[in-house]
Amino acid sequence: MMHHGVEVVPVERVEEAVDEDEQIVTGERVDRHRPRHRRRRSLPCQHARSPRGGLASSFPRAPLPVVRTPRGAPVLAGGGSPRTPDAPPLGFSDVPMCGRYTLTNVAPNLLGPLFGVLDVPLLSPRFNVAPTQDMPVVRVLAPGAPRTIELARWGLVPSWAKDISIGDRMINARVETAAEKPAYRSSFKSKRCLVVTDGFYEWKKLGTAKKQPCRIHMPDEKPFAFAGLWARWKNAEGSALDTFTILTAEARAAVADVHDRMPVILAADAYGPWLDPEEQRADVLQAMVAARVGADLVVTPVSTRVNNPRNEGPENVRPLFAQDLP
Repeated sequence: MMHHGVEVVPVERVEEAVDEDEQIVTGERVDRHRPRHRRRRSLPCQHARSPRGGLASSFPRAPLPVVRTPRGAPVLAGGGSPRTPDAPPLGFSDVPMCGRYTLTNVAPNLLGPLFGVLDVPLLSPRFNVAPTQDMPVVRVLAPGAPRTIELARWGLVPSWAKDISIGDRMINARVETAAEKPAYRSSFKSKRCLVVTDGFYEWKKLGTAKKQPCRIHMPDEKPFAFAGLWARWKNAEGSALDTFTILTAEARAAVADVHDRMPVILAADAYGPWLDPEEQRADVLQAMVAARVGADLVVTPVSTRVNNPRNEGPENVRPLFAQDLP
């Protein structure tokens, strides 16, 4: 339906573009302190699709006022927090699945053979990777081209997005629906990547109030790969930004005791087919992720330091002994 020169999209079609892992609300601020199931309520209006493809509210909304907490941190009235390109990553209370990971072993002579990359850049060890940060991904940029490992921003920004802020909440994509979701289907078809990692964090509920952070990793602590999707977004000046998201699926084995979902971890023999931009058969791609590994993952309790994304360092991954647990 057209309205003043733009296509009007019913709100139910807007909601089809995202799912519960992505946690996006278009046209209004998200109150991050509300329970998760209330964030994606249906809005009593329609949304307009601009000529460039971005989603915009049919009704103008006044910006929420910025107030100060007792600690002086700016927040939006209603519970949200202002997001700018220079804002710190999401805090512990905002962590979705999968919202933090590590890459502690970055030796080129290890990563190169593991991921089939000839030229590995010098990377810094990371002990608390958070959304919106730049991290290495392995890609094949054209049919027959060699694999490359380069930095991309965590939080996928579709090429049609109005600005990059949409990527703040598009850090995960459900593998069950990624091939159909408008935000991901193009990337699932031909822009797949390996997200280089050696562990990820999850928070296990202890009673009704406490949560114990855990690092989940391979028994030998070697790096492995999440199945990822990437996209290239350009601003009005034509500058390009490469971004990525991590596919998630139902949790298996020991991870299921901590969370009901987990990142898709690809088997090493699936790296080549997954990266091949010419492989676009949906059944073949789904078979690759269905054959994911992870039965032998180790769940290790770690310090609550990881609750704050500003905390980096080896202390984050140091195992807690039984006497240290709450």
